[in-house]
Amino acid sequence: MKKITQTMKNSEIYMLAIGFLKNFDGETTLPIKVNFYLTKNKQYFVRLGAQIDEMRKKIGENPDKEQVKKELQNLSELEQEVSFYQVDLEDFGNVDLSMEQIEILQFMIKEE
Repeated sequence: MKKITQTMKNSEIYMLAIGFLKNFDGETTLPIKVNFYLTKNKQYFVRLGAQIDEMRKKIGENPDKEQVKKELQNLSELEQEVSFYQVDLEDFGNVDLSMEQIEILQFMIKEE
């Protein structure tokens, strides 16, 4: 496994965190190596998503609706460096994943 760093928008990070929470609830059985690193990635992105959500809530407390709209747009477009583990495609073996699960993991998977 290799740790990768890339730039992502807060909106992408937030949607990824929601996707992890909805689609990886412990029901999917993955090989131990894949499960270990994807669990670390999930925890990382869920934590970042929670931080973004806290910022969204604080912005929402402003009574000026136009200002709220502008600040929320700025927050979602803001980019940050994220670091995550990249998993080799071959390490998944013959695991059946849904299309949604594959979409969430796609950028974390290193093709052969």
